[in-house]
Amino acid sequence: MNKTFREYYPFSDEAKTVLDDSVIILDTNVLLNLYRYNSKSREKMFEILTAANDRLYMPYWVANEFMQEKRKVILEKVDFSKALSELVDKKCNELKNGFTSKSSIITYLKNEKKLKQQLEDKILEMNQALNEIINGYESDFSKDFLTKKDPVLDRLTILFSGKIGPTLTKESIKELSSEAADRYEDEIPPGYKDAGKTTNKYGDFIIWHEILEYCKSNNKNLLFVSDDQKEDWCEKEGKNTLGPRYELKREFYDATNNCSMHFLSSKLFVQRVGMHYGIEDIDGLSDEIEIITSIPAEKDVVSIDLDKMAEDIAEAEKTFTKMNTGMYDKLDLEVLYDIELERLTAMKEKADIYSDFLMISVDPEFQSLYFATLDNLESRIDLLILKHKRLYLDIIAEKYDESNISNYRVSEGVSS
Repeated sequence: MNKTFREYYPFSDEAKTVLDDSVIILDTNVLLNLYRYNSKSREKMFEILTAANDRLYMPYWVANEFMQEKRKVILEKVDFSKALSELVDKKCNELKNGFTSKSSIITYLKNEKKLKQQLEDKILEMNQALNEIINGYESDFSKDFLTKKDPVLDRLTILFSGKIGPTLTKESIKELSSEAADRYEDEIPPGYKDAGKTTNKYGDFIIWHEILEYCKSNNKNLLFVSDDQKEDWCEKEGKNTLGPRYELKREFYDATNNCSMHFLSSKLFVQRVGMHYGIEDIDGLSDEIEIITSIPAEKDVVSIDLDKMAEDIAEAEKTFTKMNTGMYDKLDLEVLYDIELERLTAMKEKADIYSDFLMISVDPEFQSLYFATLDNLESRIDLLILKHKRLYLDIIAEKYDESNISNYRVSEGVSS
């Protein structure tokens, strides 16, 4: 039974076997993160890789993806200071422009010209001071990595000399892509979650195929290090990741005549393999990995939350339509107005947060994907808020005289 259903058994003993004796294969995302680390963390990661040098292997498609993607990652790091400075300018301008908005407090402030000028001067000073700090930041990266000398690539070239998989021909890539497409139809891992991609949608399967071929030919146990924790690679139970998909383990056992396998995130790799080789002072690297690998998760949250925001806006639009049908009396409308305006204001604040997140992201593909969506959602929120305020004017028309209503128009920026 333990042979027939080996993939379902607890994997602690198998993981120990793999830690002691296996080929170590790093996924593309782990290699690209070498550019994202600070210099101290990068040195520590290279120390660990050097200690495990005789166990390293790189599939051809990992090397291909790395070469294709490293330019974008280098430019992300080079442009970091510029993106951060733009975000600071944006927030300071928003603060300064807030003094010209239409509210009762700002109306009073306009009459206090000296105080208003003092506040604006301090905001300008703060903006300049923050940019001085940002401009003083010294990065160990420059665009010279692209045109002159790339020290990360140079060290990887030495580490993986003679350890790169054989080049895949166009014909073999075409055949593997066709096989992957069939597997994706049936959601056979890995990679089917990438089916919607426009480029390299079959990359995960091609890498997996190369891993199987190498371990089979060389009778090797496998330690695969990846920060891709999607369900087409890993077993999931709620928010918990429980190791490789059972289907992948069975496929590996069958292909390699029951060699052992285990997957680790880059953080766990640093902790466990670093300890295995007696590498000290790894906490800084471990902490930085946790920060860096959280970025894709934030992107996923943005995607999910924008979908949820669109649903909430659609619901708010339906509610506003009902409020105009005459099915509520004016007392109920006042209560509903307060509830809806509070809900829309909260949506607006969340949209502003996402706008800031997108602005500081230096991933152009990520920005272009969501900026248009977010702009559309924000426009719908603004329009709904304006419609609610105009409706409120109708609600209070019988309760207040014209001067009160006029003051409300001015404070809330609602035209006649």
